[in-house]
Amino acid sequence: MKKLMNLVTPMACVAILQGCASSPLPEWKPAATPPPIFAPSAPAPPITPLPSQGPEPAPASAHAPAPASMPPPAMASAPASTPAPASSAPQPTGTRPTSSSSVPFDVLDRFWSKQLPRKTKLIDVRYATSRKPVFNGRVHTGYGSQRLIASYPETGVVTVSVPVTVHRTGFTERPWLTFMESEEDHFVLKKTVKQQKDDFYHQIRSQLSATQNNAAFIYVHGYNVSFDDAAIRTAQIAYDLGGVALPVFFSWPSTGKTLPYTVDENNSEWTATQLRTFLADFATRTEAKRIVILAHSMGSRAVSRALSELIKSDMQTAKKFTSVILAAPDMDSQIFEDQIAPHFKAAQLPVTIYSSNNDKALVASRFAHEHPRIGYGLPDVFVHPPFETVDATGVDTDWLSHSYYGSSPVLLKDISEIISSNKTATERSLKSNWKNGRKWWVLP
Repeated sequence: MKKLMNLVTPMACVAILQGCASSPLPEWKPAATPPPIFAPSAPAPPITPLPSQGPEPAPASAHAPAPASMPPPAMASAPASTPAPASSAPQPTGTRPTSSSSVPFDVLDRFWSKQLPRKTKLIDVRYATSRKPVFNGRVHTGYGSQRLIASYPETGVVTVSVPVTVHRTGFTERPWLTFMESEEDHFVLKKTVKQQKDDFYHQIRSQLSATQNNAAFIYVHGYNVSFDDAAIRTAQIAYDLGGVALPVFFSWPSTGKTLPYTVDENNSEWTATQLRTFLADFATRTEAKRIVILAHSMGSRAVSRALSELIKSDMQTAKKFTSVILAAPDMDSQIFEDQIAPHFKAAQLPVTIYSSNNDKALVASRFAHEHPRIGYGLPDVFVHPPFETVDATGVDTDWLSHSYYGSSPVLLKDISEIISSNKTATERSLKSNWKNGRKWWVLP
């Protein structure tokens, strides 16, 4: 009973934290008392007439035209064909203003998104998944949270629409309610097309040959993520990175819900075999010169297990991965040091670990497992040379501070330099910290 309570309580904490993060309460401020328009002892100032919008017929009771010095007031709303007066505010020219301390950014967004000619962009994202497909009759509509019982994951391509005009770096703009979704304002998953793996790899080779870097990144999501959410997050990262690499994601059967944490844990471990097979094929069949794996949270466990198995069975193929990024990894530090790190070292894989002292999701995970997580920086930052640990505590992110890998422009820039040129932390001009002979880096 005690073990059950130790597991359920932190999961409920995560549910409450994520609920608070997704529905923040507005800050209450007392209403300010407006200043008096006229001082009691001062006479009223003269009225300055508004510019005229054209002749206005005199009322029926008027016997003489209005004096020239007192033109009739402007109409409340001019017809659409009436040109704006020269003194009117400048019209939008295609550049949205930046936020200021006095005007909230969401207010500017609501105004400017209606004024500017809103643009969208379609991004094709390749995928592999160990999820069971969902059908509406005979029509394939996507993927659910059940396991795909097969020796090889399903592959294909999704098309995602990016709201270019209103998009802010690090955000995946989504509506509160599904029926409010629009391509001009939100990321929208347009279609999902399943492909046979031969066609899948042929198209990837064609795309890579047409790019300058011949690089690809494979994103592996964490817990509480649906297939659609993983596709949209991959498209957002690819767009914010500026197209430095071909976007690919591997989606394992997470429930996409907060409370079934242990279900996601089991599924992330179960999926390691299919992920290993996919990674081996991708490294050998795409002919990519640079392949970077970006794993988040619980997805780091699946990636670590899959790569360890691949290293033991085929070291040369495993070495084709130029870098491994573990962002906010929800992994037991002792398991990583004893069971994962020796294999990574044997293959000489460059590994970057992003951790944060503010990660509330990993606080709950540590409480549930009673062991430190390598993505949580307290009481000490996890350091395991030659792997590079980067402290992301200071970056701006959401209240839960767990998805900073894709929501912080500073961190996205750092990831871009890893993907595009495989720079080390020192070459990326990060500040270094030393404590008790242990060295790590800090984002600016």
